[in-house]
Amino acid sequence: MLDTELAARDCVASLTDIRKTYTMGALSVEVLHGISLDFLRGDYVSIMGPSG
Repeated sequence: MLDTELAARDCVASLTDIRKTYTMGALSVEVLHGISLDFLRGDYVSIMGPSG
């Protein structure tokens, strides 16, 4: 999407450089690395996990 198109829609939430690491003893697993997202007005967002 072009910057001008983004400006035409309101950004209602923004995530920048998200990181998540799980550590179990000496083992570390990075599951998110540098994720960035913009949520614009009118977007439909769903987050699902093991519990539904």
